[in-house]
Amino acid sequence: MALFVILLFVWGLAALMSIVGPLHNRGTRAAVLVAAGACLLFFLAEDAFRNPLVIALPPQYCLVGIRPCLKFDWLSGWFLAVLAFCTIAISLYAPSYMNHLKPAPDMRIYWVGFVVLLAAMCGVLLAADAITFLICWEAMALSSAMLVLTNHQERATRTTGLIYIAATRISTLFLAAAFLWIHGITHSWSFAVWHLTGQIATWPAILLVIGIAIKAGCWPFHLWLPAAHPAAPAPVSALMSGVMVKTAIYAFLRFFIVQRAIQSTDAAYLLLTLGLITAFWGVLFTLLQRDLKRLLAYSTVENIGVITCAIGMSMVAFQFGYAGIGLTLEVAALFGVLSHALFKSTLFLAAGAVDIAADCHNIDKLGGLGRRMPRTFLCTLAAAASFCALPPMAGFATEWMLFHGSLLLALDSHQPALRMGALLLVGWLSLVGALAMATCIRFVGVVFLGRARSLACQKAHECNRSMQAGMALTAVMSVVTGITAAAIIGELLHAINHGGPQVLAVGYSLPMGQFVLLALASAGLLTSWLAYHDRTAGTADVQAWDCGSGGLTARMQATAESFAQPIARLFGNIYRYAIEVEFDGASPRLFPEHITVETHADATMESRVYAPIVRIIDRLGGLIAQLQTGSIHTYLLTMFATLLLLLAVAGYYR
Repeated sequence: MALFVILLFVWGLAALMSIVGPLHNRGTRAAVLVAAGACLLFFLAEDAFRNPLVIALPPQYCLVGIRPCLKFDWLSGWFLAVLAFCTIAISLYAPSYMNHLKPAPDMRIYWVGFVVLLAAMCGVLLAADAITFLICWEAMALSSAMLVLTNHQERATRTTGLIYIAATRISTLFLAAAFLWIHGITHSWSFAVWHLTGQIATWPAILLVIGIAIKAGCWPFHLWLPAAHPAAPAPVSALMSGVMVKTAIYAFLRFFIVQRAIQSTDAAYLLLTLGLITAFWGVLFTLLQRDLKRLLAYSTVENIGVITCAIGMSMVAFQFGYAGIGLTLEVAALFGVLSHALFKSTLFLAAGAVDIAADCHNIDKLGGLGRRMPRTFLCTLAAAASFCALPPMAGFATEWMLFHGSLLLALDSHQPALRMGALLLVGWLSLVGALAMATCIRFVGVVFLGRARSLACQKAHECNRSMQAGMALTAVMSVVTGITAAAIIGELLHAINHGGPQVLAVGYSLPMGQFVLLALASAGLLTSWLAYHDRTAGTADVQAWDCGSGGLTARMQATAESFAQPIARLFGNIYRYAIEVEFDGASPRLFPEHITVETHADATMESRVYAPIVRIIDRLGGLIAQLQTGSIHTYLLTMFATLLLLLAVAGYYR
């Protein structure tokens, strides 16, 4: 507890230094203190992971008889450690990045919001009762909204902030309704007392799933994610995508698996369905994005869908009595939280570095940055490999555990429907994985390989050392956690079994150390052979055949649009994919002088679902606004009609 108080003091001092410190280095001092607090947070997480503890705050902090409690256990310790790693990296990166932003943001607002967001996330991860959870949940939502609105001078950013705030309001509404319903049944706000099963748990569980899914960015509530991330600064996007959405994953695990507060088969199937659709929907729309950060935001939707699938399948396995398989899938979700936090933070930080260096975040206008930004390219390549689940990266261990658990469920289950469902899950996630690899190849290949497509790309240079250090930290940790996945998963299984009944689960048994040595030896031999071949064989410098134009140019290489077009055509009916070609010139059919190609895709949920709802709400708002005429007669008539309606409803139900 003392360490937690010191941590809050250090972060509070960081916020204070950003307000009253010297103008020239406010951001640097605040970043150093935030990073120091994150180091303390890591030690606190390690202690919580190994020594569970529940702390009730002193009586003077009680509100109407409710005494807030904090629970330090292995689950909160795991998520606190993820938060600590990402915070250290982002703190190293943020000061230099924020100094490059135009127009210059108010660093006081930024660092105060950043510190409040960190503290609120810690509160969500440690809350042991519903009231504390909701207060910290709201503080997390409002502080993150303040960070999204960093560049509030732009109209588009303000619109994005309103969308995000609306999403968080709806999420809190569903959560509050679920908590009130459960309190009405159990007469307690404490999570430890909540144990609902059967039919009585169905509707509270569904409300809880919807409220948490909105925060996680699950389909069809993913609208705020691709809107918020392009508007927010890169460090904010890294923190929100890497850690903040994981608080929703934490809530799923806490309420439905670890705490077993609510056990509902309907909620398990709902969560699994949302995860399956979210993963596929996210990766499909990732392929179409031209904006670099919007692409990464949609990829977060896909990653959250995969983790949600693991949680939903784990709930199904536990409820059908396959505890070992359920634990395996639970560990897959937990390790997925760590791997996604590391590689997605790296990718967002790299996107910020590219944006500053090339002054552009349109993928079709980038290219050739690998030679000009080699360290950023290496960090991005490592993160992309983890995203594609390539060994020995951390993402591979997540996918391996998920597929292993699903196949075990298909083999061991005696219910034909469950076996078929597990096999279909494997096939579905394989499709999602293949599409995710295509998006990574498109992203890395177009942005970093080939020739520069603009003058800004030709003049781009590597970012400064502090930004490189932030990216390198999460990229290296992604490699290290992949190599040591067996040991980490073993410790995780030990911690889970220590906190409950002993359950035999399938661990991660692949010999990654030997695999890495074999891969390095193979790469060394191949490099040596190629070097020897280059020295002994003659080389010829010839002009490439290009219709006699006299040389290759950047316009001849594949663009992001052309790379994605075959897959986009395949699934074109989902988002109304269309291509428009225009020819200009004296004889456009035979001798076109200028050709314009435009692709169009429809954001289906936004245009077909949310836009009509917004129009209906706008019309209702207009009708209600007509009552605000300033006439006392209109007000009295409205009150009288409302009273009659309430009396009629009360009489009917009486």
